Amino acid sequence: MSIDTSPCRTEQELIERYGAVGLEKQMVLYSFIGQQPWHINAEGSHIIFGNSLICPIQVIGTYIPDSQAWLYAWANDGIRFPSLVLSHARQLKEYGEKYQNDFLRYHGFQANQADVHKLGLIASGMFQASGYFLANLSDVVLLLTLYNAQIPNRIKDDLGAIPDVFPAICNLYPMNQYKAFVQYLIAKGIAYTQTEDTVVATKNDATIVGKFDQSGRMLHLEAKI
Repeated sequence: MSIDTSPCRTEQELIERYGAVGLEKQMVLYSFIGQQPWHINAEGSHIIFGNSLICPIQVIGTYIPDSQAWLYAWANDGIRFPSLVLSHARQLKEYGEKYQNDFLRYHGFQANQADVHKLGLIASGMFQASGYFLANLSDVVLLLTLYNAQIPNRIKDDLGAIPDVFPAICNLYPMNQYKAFVQYLIAKGIAYTQTEDTVVATKNDATIVGKFDQSGRMLHLEAKI
């Protein structure tokens, strides 16, 4: 079972596809890095947590909390980072232009912190990152995706986090929850069956059943793990 590659033409479709799996990765990342101090190396190619966890980065964009201004890295002439770490930001732009997705193709927009986290989830899922990180530099926040094989990858074939992660992402962002649940299972590589109002996921002796109304809203999530 492979990740759905049909075009996401709206902001909602992006979060339906990448939101839940991105949030699960964030939970693992936060538990791994904790409250360790961090810094970005002088070359601007890595972020280092504590003394030893070195993670290559991609810079997705910048957010200024005071003015609530978001700007993609490809459009920010003031960013002093190597071209290589801006490649994913440019790929988001190319994706947005190709599929007329306004959330990705324009240089910036007014945003709140929830929008920035949404972008982090989308970029993390789209580019298969270990997670994303908001690097607060006092007057500006950098949205980074980061990569490190030491960060545990518990996503594939694991049903255990679904009962916590999926209701949480549903509470964070508007979406068709039926479609998002199916996308989550596909991203995790978990077998499922579906009817118009029910999705059943199975792995070994574990089962999760999602019930949905005609509008795609989740009515009930039952787990036997």
